[in-house]
Amino acid sequence: PGEYYYRSNELRHDLLVPDLRGRGGVVLGVGPDQIYTLAALMGAEMIVGVDYDARIPALHRLYGVLVPRSETVDALIAHFAPENTEATEALLRAELGDDLQPVRMFERLHDQLHRYLQRLKERRPGGTPATWLADPAYYAHVRDLFRAGRVFARTGDLTGSTTVRAIGPVLRDLGLTVRVFYFSNADQFFEYDDDFVANARSLPTDDRTLVVRTIRHPKLPNARDDRWHYIVQDFDDDTLVLEEVLRTLKRAVLPDHHPRYAVEQHGTRAHGTRRKRRVEDRLSVVGCR
Repeated sequence: PGEYYYRSNELRHDLLVPDLRGRGGVVLGVGPDQIYTLAALMGAEMIVGVDYDARIPALHRLYGVLVPRSETVDALIAHFAPENTEATEALLRAELGDDLQPVRMFERLHDQLHRYLQRLKERRPGGTPATWLADPAYYAHVRDLFRAGRVFARTGDLTGSTTVRAIGPVLRDLGLTVRVFYFSNADQFFEYDDDFVANARSLPTDDRTLVVRTIRHPKLPNARDDRWHYIVQDFDDDTLVLEEVLRTLKRAVLPDHHPRYAVEQHGTRAHGTRRKRRVEDRLSVVGCR
């Protein structure tokens, strides 16, 4: 692809805390490190990244070398500092062998990633940690998943007929349940066709599974200091019907919906379009890249 996202431009994952806290299970979704933030918020047991851009899984493999070897957030960030780049590159080459794509990404992006990771560490809107690096406990959880071999990233298409459908049986065999299915804003660029619906239905889910997505739309307010509107939905059949999603979005701004309320929560049910809505000073959901 001509454009890719080696860093997230999602700024308000703190809005997801009330809905994701303690949810457990597996987070499966697209994008670079924001999926680590979702995992930390929910106390995930496993991270499964799926992205059509092969550079994104390569970036996860880069983090897969550095995060387990970095006991603290500062230690991770230090790997990208100018004075340490030679040593970090040597470490990546030694650990990854013939897998050179993460090494080349580090060579090209270490300066940008150094600045980016520093920003993630400081992102605490209203005093609430908004990233996996903004809270030592969040980082420790993600690091534990890496060290336990529970972070996976694959090149794949959410609308294809192989990658996602192959993941479901493996998770079932492990006794794991997908609790967050994260699209970012990717579903604005594909149709909810038969393959996509079949992929989603192939995953082990339950009544606590959520779909987290973001959207940019002229009728929807963005989160404060962000460019995205965040949406959380229950995972059920109606969530997988494009027409229902579009109808939901068209009705998303309610009369009592203050412009700063940039997170929507929708509960779709098989027997209609009944929707749950929380109108509070905090907004309850998030996602995007």
